[in-house]
Amino acid sequence: MVLYPDLPWYSTRCCQRRRPVTSPFAETSVGFAIGGEYRGYRGSSLSDLLSQTPGEVLGNGAANPDTSGRYNVYEAFGELIVPVVEDRFLAKNLTVEVGGRYSHYNTTGTSFTYKAGGTWEPVSGFKLRGNWQRATRSPNLAELFSPQTTGLDNFAVDPCQGARGALAPETNAAIAAICNAQGACRLCGSWPDRGTFGGPG
Repeated sequence: MVLYPDLPWYSTRCCQRRRPVTSPFAETSVGFAIGGEYRGYRGSSLSDLLSQTPGEVLGNGAANPDTSGRYNVYEAFGELIVPVVEDRFLAKNLTVEVGGRYSHYNTTGTSFTYKAGGTWEPVSGFKLRGNWQRATRSPNLAELFSPQTTGLDNFAVDPCQGARGALAPETNAAIAAICNAQGACRLCGSWPDRGTFGGPG
């Protein structure tokens, strides 16, 4: 480094390495990550003339028309990992972590997902982990842009969009799970909260 004593306004403070942020009870520094992302999706499916004719190919009598669509998403995310305690009695390592993600889809709007968890290692060789998170899934291209068709199925009402009684997703856990997995459920909720607890593995 070259210093210029004749220039009093010049400072070397900008070039000094600062001490990383740590907990008073740990030596490992706090870790974090922030970022943003843009993704665009586009897809299409073209069917021949026979597939577009009802009753010609598919066994349920429905036509298979052409499908085309696109959507995009903007996201911002952040994650923080904090070693709280290290090398203490019954606390070989205690670490907490949090994270969040904001997503904006031009088709389904905005969503916010998050996670919070921790790791506790009281002694070497024994570790416990816990985690709580909220997750969601936006519909894919086929679910968003496939046109409606008329077939020979037995369902008069879509179970995910208005069924009652035994097929209602509010009362039928199996139907609710299928609707959630397909991203098509407005009645049974699309914001599952999940928690885990256990050892490594």
